[in-house]
Amino acid sequence: MHFYYNELFKAQIADWISPLPLQSMNFKVFNATKIRNISAKCSYLLAICAFFIPQAVAQHKNSYQPDKKYAPEQLKKDFSLLRTAIEQFHPGAFLYLSRDSVSGSFDDYAASLVDSLTERQFRNQLMAVTEIIKCGHAAINSSDERQRFFKKRPFRVLPLELSFIDSQLYILKNYSKDSLLRAGLRVLSIENRPTAEIYGCMFAANGSDGYNMTNRVYAFQHGVQFQYNRFYPEKDSFKLELKDSLNLMYNVRCPAMLSDSFTFTKAKSQKGIYNNARNRFFVDSSNRSTAIMDLYAEEIFGYRRFYRRCFRYLKRHNVKKLVIDLRGNGGGFLLNPGDLLSYLIDCPDHLEVRRAKKVIPFKAHLRGHKYVGITELFFPFLPNVERDKSDPGAFHIKVHFRPKRKWHYNGKVFVLIDGGTFSAASCIAAYLKKYKRATFIGQETGGAESGCNAFLTPYLILPETKLKYLLPLYRIENNVLPEKIGRGIFPDIETRYRLEDFLNGRDLEMLEFSKM
Repeated sequence: MHFYYNELFKAQIADWISPLPLQSMNFKVFNATKIRNISAKCSYLLAICAFFIPQAVAQHKNSYQPDKKYAPEQLKKDFSLLRTAIEQFHPGAFLYLSRDSVSGSFDDYAASLVDSLTERQFRNQLMAVTEIIKCGHAAINSSDERQRFFKKRPFRVLPLELSFIDSQLYILKNYSKDSLLRAGLRVLSIENRPTAEIYGCMFAANGSDGYNMTNRVYAFQHGVQFQYNRFYPEKDSFKLELKDSLNLMYNVRCPAMLSDSFTFTKAKSQKGIYNNARNRFFVDSSNRSTAIMDLYAEEIFGYRRFYRRCFRYLKRHNVKKLVIDLRGNGGGFLLNPGDLLSYLIDCPDHLEVRRAKKVIPFKAHLRGHKYVGITELFFPFLPNVERDKSDPGAFHIKVHFRPKRKWHYNGKVFVLIDGGTFSAASCIAAYLKKYKRATFIGQETGGAESGCNAFLTPYLILPETKLKYLLPLYRIENNVLPEKIGRGIFPDIETRYRLEDFLNGRDLEMLEFSKM
C-alpha cells in the first residue's frame, strides 16, 4: 500500500489518534513498560499499526472532493510558481511571441483571479492561458488525488462516439439503446450549450507546436465524449439537440454511461511479419512489391532490432516501395529517429539538444528533477551522441545519424502523416523532407518541422491545487531549414476527411497511395 507521507498527512494522523491515551503511542513509555520480550513488543506495535494505518490511509484517500473550491490567494500562489517556471526555465517560452507579450498575458490572467475555482475550472483556465507559448509538449494534468479518485469511480460520459468534423459535431457511433441517436446526426447543443461554444472552449485549451492547427483537429476527431468531461460537470443524463441530413430537428435526453463501459472494436489489422509492441511491418497482400511499416509509437527498447529486420527483409526480397505510416505517432525515444533515418538517407546529419544551466529554485515542487543530472552525466556516452562543450553555460549534445551500408534502402518511400504525427515522429518526417527522400500523403504534421521542447519533461507540482505541469527543460533543434517557422511538415498529396469517410471507415491516405 502506497501513500504520500507529507506534513499535512502527519497532522491528520495526529488528529485521528488524539483520543488515544498518550502512553499507547509514546515510545519512551513503551520501553518503560513491563513488556520486555522483543517479540511481544513487535506484536504490540504491529497491532497498533494494523489498526490505525489502514484507517488513516483510507481517510486520506477518501478525502478528495472534486468540487472543492480554492480561494483566489491559493490560485495566485500556484500561478505565480507556474509563471516563474515557464518564463525562467521553459526553453521555448519566447520562441513565437516576445517576452513582453507573454508576460502581459500572464499579468492579465493573474489580475483576473478574483473568484474561487475548483481544480477542474482552474486547470481549464491554465491550459488556455499557457497555450500562448505554443508548446505542444507542455501540458496541465489533473492532480494525483483526482486521478486516483476517478480511477476508482469512472466518469459519467455521453454514450456516444463523437467527432468534430469541419468544426461541426457529429455522432459516429451510438452505445446507448436509444434508436434516435443514429450515426451521422449532427449535434447542435449539449445541455443547452451550443457546440460552437464547446468547440471554442476545447480549442483554446488544446495546445500545439507553433501555429499549426492539425494537432488540435486530430484531438477533436478522437474521444470528444471524454474531452467534454474535462470542461463541463458530470451529469446523470444529457440533453441533446440534433439535426439530420433532411434538416429535421430532434431533442433527446439520454442517460450517461460509465467511461469504463466503452468497448472499442479494433479494426482488423494485417498480421505483421515483424512486430515490436504496437509497431508492425508487413507486405501488401495485393502487391508483394510494397511493404508497410506501421509505426504507432517510437519504442525505447527493441527498436534497433526491429528496424534491422525490416530493412533486411526489404533488401533480400527486393521490395520496390515502402510505406511508413506515422499517423497518430506521438513520438518517443530521442535516438529512435536517427536509427530509422540511417537506413534511408545518404548523408550524415544530426540534431541538437540544449539546456541552459540554471539553478532551479523550486526543486521541491519538481517531480523527477534528480534524473536531469543523471541523464546529462551518462547520455553523452551513448552511441552516436556527442557532447559539445563550447558553451560552458549550457548542456549541449549532438545526436548523429550516419548512413548504414548494410541493408540500406534505396527504393521509393511514401510517408503517411496527420495531426497526430508529433515529436520524434515529426522529426523523422522533417529529415526525409530535407533530403527529398519521400512522398508525403495526408495532413500537416502536428509536430513542428524545426524541432520541439522535450527530451526530459518533469512534473511541476503546484503547491495548493496539486495540478501537474509538464515542464520541458530542453530544446531539440532539427538541422533543417523549415519553409515556415512554427509549422509542421506539409504533405505533397493532401487528404481531407468528411463525415461519410468516417462513417464508412475509409483510409484516404492509403487510397491515394494505391493510385500511384
